Amino acid sequence: MSTNITWRPPVETMRQIMAGHNVYVGAETGILKGIQITESEVQTKNFHNLTALEQQNEICSMCWGDDDQHQLLLGLRSQQVKVYDTEQSAFTMCRQLSSGSGPVIGLAKHQGAVITAVESGAVTLWRFEESERVTIDALAIGESLCCMRQNPGQSNVLATGGKENDLQLWDLGRPEQPVFRAKNVRPDMLDLRVPVWVSDIAFMEDSRRVATCHRHSAVRLYDTASGQRRPVLSMTVGDDEPLTCMALTHRQHQVLVGSGRGRLELCDLRMGRSLQALKGLAGSVRSVVCHPQLPYAASVSLDRFLLVHDLDTRKLLHKVYLKSRLNCVLMRRDFSLVPQEGDAEAEPAADATDVAADEFEDEEDDLQIVEEFIVDEPPEPEAPKKKRKLPKLKVSGQEMEGSSPRKPKLPKLVTLSKKKKKKTKPREG
Repeated sequence: MSTNITWRPPVETMRQIMAGHNVYVGAETGILKGIQITESEVQTKNFHNLTALEQQNEICSMCWGDDDQHQLLLGLRSQQVKVYDTEQSAFTMCRQLSSGSGPVIGLAKHQGAVITAVESGAVTLWRFEESERVTIDALAIGESLCCMRQNPGQSNVLATGGKENDLQLWDLGRPEQPVFRAKNVRPDMLDLRVPVWVSDIAFMEDSRRVATCHRHSAVRLYDTASGQRRPVLSMTVGDDEPLTCMALTHRQHQVLVGSGRGRLELCDLRMGRSLQALKGLAGSVRSVVCHPQLPYAASVSLDRFLLVHDLDTRKLLHKVYLKSRLNCVLMRRDFSLVPQEGDAEAEPAADATDVAADEFEDEEDDLQIVEEFIVDEPPEPEAPKKKRKLPKLKVSGQEMEGSSPRKPKLPKLVTLSKKKKKKTKPREG
C-alpha cells in the first residue's frame, strides 16, 4: 500500500509569499534582508547563505533597478554590483567593476544602464551588454567622494559631494564639466574658513533646489536656477553632531536628518529651524528613507534596529531587531501598515429623512425599555452597613472595650495624697 505525502509550507511562509516584503535592508556582513511590516506583525527573511559571509561583501549602497520596484541594485565594498529580482526571489546578475578604487558609495539607473560611484571619485555609466561606459571625474578638487544621488525628475542629472568636495551637478550628456558647482559659505566670525564635508544629498520636489547635510552639523539649501552658487539657507542641527544621512519627507520644505550620535531630526527648510527629534535610536544612523505620499519613515543604524516612525504624530510604530549592523534601507512605494482589503460593493445610501426617522425610532425603543426596567424591577434597598468592631486592648492584664486601636484609654492611676505638713509654732523661751 503506497501513500502520497504532499508537503505544504507553514502558514507564516504562505502569508509572506502572498504579501511580499515592503522594506529591504542591507547589512555590514553582506546580508540582504526582506521585512514585511504590518500594523499587527513583522516578518523577516534573509536572502543570503549565512555560512558564506565575507567582509568584502558588505552592502554599501542600494537603489531600485526599475520603475515597478521589482529589482534591487546592490553596491558592495569589493566593487561588485548585484541585481536581486523580488519576483523570482533570486540574484540575477553580478558584475565586477574596474573603475577607480574604494567601495561603491552610490548607485542609479538611467535608460537601461547602471550608474556607479566609488570613493575615489569615479562616476561611471555602464552598459554591460554593449560593453560601453562613460566616466565622470567628480574629484577635480577634493579628497574623497561620500555620496552620489540621482535627480528623480531628470534621470540624466547627478549630484555628488564629499570631504572638501562641495556639491556638484553633472549632466550625463555633457560629462566634461559640472553644470553647477556650489561655493562655500562665507568665513565665520573669526574670519576662518568653514570646512566642507557633504555626507548626503536630497533633491526637492521642484528639482531646482538641492539640500545637503554635512559632517559639521550643517544643513544647506541651494537654488540652482537663481544664479547664486552659495546656499540660500544654512542652518545648524543639534549640538556639534556629525550628520550622516538625509531624506525628503511627504511634506514640502521638510527633510529628515540622521546623525552619528543616534539622533533623527525633522527640519523645516522654509523656516530654517528644527521641528522635533524622533526617539528610539541608540546607534549611529546610517540610512533613512521616507514614503513620498504617506507620513512613514524607516531608518537603520549600527544598533541593529530597524525603526518605523509616523511623522505626523512623531510616534515610534515599529522597532525590529535584525541581528546585524545595518547600512542601507529601501521602502516600497506601496508600503502601508494597514492590510489591503478586497473591493466591496458599496450599498446605496439612504435618504436623510429615512435615516433621521430610523434614529428617532431607535431612541424611542431605548426609552421604553428603560422605563419598563425601572417600573417592573425597582432597585433593591441597600443593606445597612455593619459597624466594625474595634479590637480589644489589654493593659496590665485587663481587657479594655470600646477603645480605638490608635488612642487606647488607659486606666486611671491611683494618686497618693500627700500629707500636709502642720505648721508648728516656735516655742517660747
